Order: sequence, then structure tokens, then C-alpha cells
Amino acid sequence: MSDFHEENRQMLGGGERKGLESQLREKLHVFPFVAHKLLGATSNYLRDTGSNSGINSGSFRLLESYNNAVFKFSPDNGNAVVVKIFPEDDDGRGRFETESEGRKFIIENGNFYSNGDVIIPKQLYKDDENRAIILEKINNLDDSYPHSGIGEKGDKRISLITSFLVQLNEIRATPENHKKFPYKSRYAYASSYEIYQSAVKRVQSFKDWIANGVNSQPAIIKWCKNNDLFDIIENHFNIALTIIDPQILHRQNDPSEMRFNWGDVSLPNLPIRKIEGRSQLVPLDLEYAGWDHFSGGITSLLLHHRSEDLSINIKQDLLNKFVADSRLGEDEQRELDARLIVGELLFVSRKLIAATKGLRETGLNVHRGPYQTIESVKIEELLEPALIRSKRGFLRASV
Repeated sequence: MSDFHEENRQMLGGGERKGLESQLREKLHVFPFVAHKLLGATSNYLRDTGSNSGINSGSFRLLESYNNAVFKFSPDNGNAVVVKIFPEDDDGRGRFETESEGRKFIIENGNFYSNGDVIIPKQLYKDDENRAIILEKINNLDDSYPHSGIGEKGDKRISLITSFLVQLNEIRATPENHKKFPYKSRYAYASSYEIYQSAVKRVQSFKDWIANGVNSQPAIIKWCKNNDLFDIIENHFNIALTIIDPQILHRQNDPSEMRFNWGDVSLPNLPIRKIEGRSQLVPLDLEYAGWDHFSGGITSLLLHHRSEDLSINIKQDLLNKFVADSRLGEDEQRELDARLIVGELLFVSRKLIAATKGLRETGLNVHRGPYQTIESVKIEELLEPALIRSKRGFLRASV
């Protein structure tokens, strides 16, 4: 076996490696550095696990290319695995380390395998050099868009998701747990009012950009005016302050009460595996995980999706079941309502900032190259989700 690895290293270190990288770029439509890291990570994985499998351009299939580049890797012999490549600049949030350490922490400390309803893919290998992790591949996933599988109230998927979020909330930020996993969510210590202020500042930044008019497009300014954008948003923000109890609004999150938040809690990251007549939840993508307010997970899920992906009735069913299963008291429910309200304001403000600065470029969107900028995106398409949410009103207040 040592002879094989020496031969493999020599091949991947010279001209043949460059040729294979070129094939991967063309076959998978990836940037050169992504092909380089993909080949490096998988060859290191095979070497360090003692596999005698070879690598060729047919060994890979692209699965995702949004924040990261994710591939299915099928060795010549052995089980297929998932390879996740992280960018060098991951917006300063340490997503590579968070994903790797969070996955290890949650599998060791979460009681998710007792009844088999939740299957968390295990990490098989970590490659610091190429900023890559390799995970076990879970087969038989229902990954059809919009990944919901939720069609009726009382659907099994609702029970699986809410049960999962409740179980996560049982993992507290004790000193011991915080030492094992030292990451927190962006607004972990913030009060609802501080989140509200963050949204206000984002909206003001957008208004300043419009008022300046130097770099803004006439079409955007006209669209904002014709749709009474700022009147709608200002009214929305004013209503928020009348709905939230002032004591709840300014309450700080107690660090000792923080819970484990999966981070990006959305339907694409919560696919279902159907096997032998039963459904299992398979949570993916832990890169934004961290200690957070108990409402972090359910708020992320409810505010992430537009109505065509997740209807208002289903959202209400998810919310009601989460409240019931969590045994939330009246005071905690008021806190949850406040977080939902200010979270919705933050959602609107982020869409506005996206309009001013263009969509983020991570360099890993291998399908379309760099992300589209505002110059090539219709303003209706960009802001419509936020305005639908704004006109609909707050989740608990309007249902």
C-alpha cells in the first residue's frame, strides 16, 4: 500500500495533477482554486485513511455552490462521501472551524440517536490545509425543491423539526459546554431593542444611499417611490414598538440561559430521509451554529421562508407546536414574540442592504461565476420577499 501512496503522491504533485485539475474545472464548472483544494483534500483523505483508491474526474459531482462548494466524492472502491470546501475569507465568522467543531460537539452532547428520528452526518476527516471537511453521505434524502415536504397541518415533518429544535434548546451554555464549543450567534447577547436598532441603521443606510443618488440607479429610486417603500417600512417599524412590551424589548439575554442554535435553520438544511416506511430528519450545514437566545432556531426557520415555500398556516402550526413542546411560560412567549417581530425588521433591512451593495461574492458560486450585482437584478425580484413580509404583518400579530 505504501508503494501505491508514493505513486499517487507523485502523480498528484506533477503535470498529471494539473491535468486532472483542468478536467475538474471543465467538468464541474469550478474556479481553479476550488479544483485545487478539492483534489488536495480528497487525496489527503485517501492517504490518511489508508485507502488504495484512485481519483479521476468522474469521481466527483457538484452538490451545492452557494456559501461553500460541496461535492459528492465516489472513490474507485469504498463508500461515497461529501466534501465541503470553505473559502479563505468566510466573512470573519470562522465558519470552517464552527462547522467542524460544532458537528463534533453536537454528536457527542446531543441525544439525537435514541429514537432514530434525527440523523446527523458524521465528520470523517478535516483538512486544515485545504479548508475542507469530509462527511458521511446519507442516502435516500428527499431534496426536491423547496425541500419542505410539508403540505398539510399535522404533517410528520412538523413534528420532526419542532422536536429537533426543542432538543437543541436542552443543550445549555454551561461553562463546560462553552469551553468545548466557544462560538456564539451574532445577536446572542443582544436585547430585542438592540436588534431593532441594527435594523433601523440598515434602513437608514439605504435611505442615505438613495438620497445621495450618485451611484443609485434611477429605476431603483423610481420603484421605491412608486411603491411607497419608506412609508411602508417606517409604519412597520413604528408598529413594532407599540406591540412589544417595553420590559421585554430591553431585556438582555442572560449568558447562562443561552442554548445551542443550529444557525442556518431553513428547509434546505432540514431534508427528510424516508426509509423502511419512516421519516428521519437529516440536519445539514452547521457553519453558523452558536450559543443563542432560546428563540434563535424557530425564529430563523419562520422568517427565512416566503409564503410559497412555507405557508402562513404551516408557520403557525410550527410555532404553536414549538411553544407547546418547549413548555414556554407566558413571559417566555412574550420574549419569543418580540424576537420574531424584530427579526422580521432585520430581514427587511438586510434585503435593502443587498440592494445597495449588490449580492455577496464569495468566489465559490461555480455555476454562474461571481454573484449578480444590483445592476443586473430587477428590483422587484430583489425586494419583493421583504415587502410581502412587510405588508403581511407580524406573524403572531396578524394570525
